Amino acid sequence: MTQDADNPILKSLHQIEGKLDLAVKDFADLKARVAEIGAPSTQAEILLAGTNSRLDLVDERLARIADKLDLIRRDLAAQTGAPLEACK
Repeated sequence: MTQDADNPILKSLHQIEGKLDLAVKDFADLKARVAEIGAPSTQAEILLAGTNSRLDLVDERLARIADKLDLIRRDLAAQTGAPLEACK
């Protein structure tokens, strides 16, 4: 038993084991902190994606409105005989 306590290799292994345990705890702490940092950006990305899809819907609606206005302008030009550019 005293031989094991005096063995420099065993002392070194115990020191390495202690340092490794500390490194594992530090690494777990770092992982938790990185996860906390990443969460807000993920939420922001989700909100941005939702906003983009709503903007796409607005674009589609505006395109339909523009098409309807163009049809109305063409009908008005046909009824009045005025050039299409004059029916704004």
